[in-house]
Amino acid sequence: MDISKVANMLIRKNNEAVSNNKRLYDQDRRLLTSIQSTLFKELATALDTSTEEISETVTNMVHQHE
Repeated sequence: MDISKVANMLIRKNNEAVSNNKRLYDQDRRLLTSIQSTLFKELATALDTSTEEISETVTNMVHQHE
C-alpha cells in the first residue's frame, strides 16, 4: 500500500475518533506520527516549503473530502 494512502486512512480514522471523543490505538497513532513526519519533510523539501505548510494543506484537503 502506498504510504500516502496509509497516511490518508490514519488521518481519517483519527478525525473520526476525535469527533467521537475517542483516541486512535497507540500503534496507529505512533504510525501516523512517523508517517506524517517523514512524508511531510519529504514533500516540504521537494516543494521548497515548510512542513507546517504541508501539514496545513493536507489537513484542509482531508477535510474537504470527508
